[in-house]
Amino acid sequence: VIESSDTSESTLPFIVDGRITSQLATGERGLVLPNPDRLQLFSEAVIHPEDPPLPLPSSFDTGGKVHVFPYGITGGGDQTGGGVIVTTGGSSMRFGGGTIEASLVALRDGYEGQSSASGGATISFQGHTTVRGLVYAHDGIAMQGNSTVQGLVLCYYGNFESQGNSTVTLD
Repeated sequence: VIESSDTSESTLPFIVDGRITSQLATGERGLVLPNPDRLQLFSEAVIHPEDPPLPLPSSFDTGGKVHVFPYGITGGGDQTGGGVIVTTGGSSMRFGGGTIEASLVALRDGYEGQSSASGGATISFQGHTTVRGLVYAHDGIAMQGNSTVQGLVLCYYGNFESQGNSTVTLD
């Protein structure tokens, strides 16, 4: 788990200050905690433009693709297919149980003309939720109940909060 307030020796080389680009400023030294490459991430993405967002179906197969939800998502049940689920513009993701076999990415910056927002690019899990993949949020990540992540958890500018019986295993 890497979060913005992490000052452990293993994360000292990274600059984690909330910027949403991966570039160093003139004169800076170190490595910026990487942001996803937008061109690569969105090049063949499936866009779900519903506003307000519809809940994910109880069984959602990503088909190995990137699925972008500009206005956020809520879900419960199983998400399969090994793809990537993305929210943009500071929108959140909320999951209420099930198995998620996909990477989850919540970004502050907008998608094609959508304004950027800070403070809302969060991912939260409640109930019995298992995630197999990357969990990456520009803001916070919250795990409540019996939640498990088998992968990497990155809180870019927020905090990682865990309540109940939550486990993170680097896989």
